[in-house]
Formats: sequence, C-alpha cells, structure tokens
Amino acid sequence: MIDLFSIKLNGQYDEIGATPTISEGLFLCDTTGENYTKGYSYQVTTENGNTAVSRIDNVTDYKIQESIYPTIQNTCEWLNNWFTIKRNYEDFFRGNIYGAGGAWHELAQFPNDGDLCKIRITDNWNYISTYNIFFVSYVNVNNGLVTANNPKFKEGTTYFYYIMNLPQDVEKVISSMIYYDFYIRETVNDLKSENIGNYSYTKEDVYIGCLAYPKELISGLEACYRKVRFIQ
Repeated sequence: MIDLFSIKLNGQYDEIGATPTISEGLFLCDTTGENYTKGYSYQVTTENGNTAVSRIDNVTDYKIQESIYPTIQNTCEWLNNWFTIKRNYEDFFRGNIYGAGGAWHELAQFPNDGDLCKIRITDNWNYISTYNIFFVSYVNVNNGLVTANNPKFKEGTTYFYYIMNLPQDVEKVISSMIYYDFYIRETVNDLKSENIGNYSYTKEDVYIGCLAYPKELISGLEACYRKVRFIQ
C-alpha cells in the first residue's frame, strides 16, 4: 500500500515503532494507537529527566497525502500501464458512493462479487468509471461489502469496469518518488552537474507528469513495466 508511512519510511529515523522508547531523536510511528498515529513523525526531547514527544511535519503530511493519487496516475500514464485486472465490458458492477462533500475519508461501498476477494489487503485499486478515474485503497470487508476510500468520490451511483493491482515494487518506487518530492527536491546538495578539470558529471532526469526525477530513482520501472504507446 502507498500511504504516509510507506512514503516516510524512505527517511532516516532514530526509532520506528508503535511507541517511542528513545530519549532524544526522531520517531516514526508504524502502528496507530491511543497516543500515536501510523505515518506521523515525532521529535523526542528530554530535559531534566522529563521526556516530551511532539509531532512534526504536520503541513507536509497533509501535502503528501494529497499527492498520492496524482502521483500514481502520472506514473501509470508515463508507463502506459494501468496494471488492470481485466473484466468484460458487460461484466461491470455498480457501486453506491457515500461521502461528505469532498472530505478525505469519503467511502465507496459495493458488493464483494468474488473477484475482489482475490485482491490483497495492501493493493491499490483503480476504478475507471463513466465519468472519471478514481484511485482507492482497500479499507475493510464487512457483511459482504468492500469499503474503500478516495477524496474525489461523489455521493451517488457510478459504474466500475475494471480494477488495478499495483505490483509491490512499483508501489515502493512511487513511495520513493513522493518522498523525493517533499524531502529531497530542490535541496542544496541536489547537484545537477559539475565540471572539475577533465571530469564532468550530469545527472540525467526523467520527467513523469510535470516533475523531473533522477533516472536511478525510477530505474527498473521502464524496463519492466513500461508499455509501447501506439500513435494512430
């Protein structure tokens, strides 16, 4: 699954776990509990024997979550590969969309028709409807209904034609891309080129969407997953 935790896992932390045990440093939560939330990072400090834990990156966390679906879409468009599990056009299923005016946790519920049982809990799904493209992540199955979330869902009814199954190595690369966007891009040490005597160096970038990424960051995607795009 591509989520806040998988993205921030690309960073460096003094401790990763459910509850911090360190007295100083950066802590990344991997399990949501009573006091800490999965994917949130915290600064731990100790003074005069008293340890304080404060959440950091609040605004960045929000921006990261907002960028997940657009980055998945841009990457799939660049690969010309939507990793779909094929269904016949006539074999669509209808879903009732439940939401609250664009809130992040809007939900879609639709019958668990058997095909969906084959999808792992960590998979991302892409539903192509009659009016838009939606990316959703698996949430829960309860009483024969599969629940999934996407901030762009609108209340009403739509028709879904096929679903997506992103390979785990693609998920890891997309998580790394998003981490690069928010923590590495435009840093002082992000050297593009240099010349020292007879030595020259140029970093080769690849554009995905409107953003450039180091070629080594997305290595393997093009060779393994990019499909030929035929232009008529």
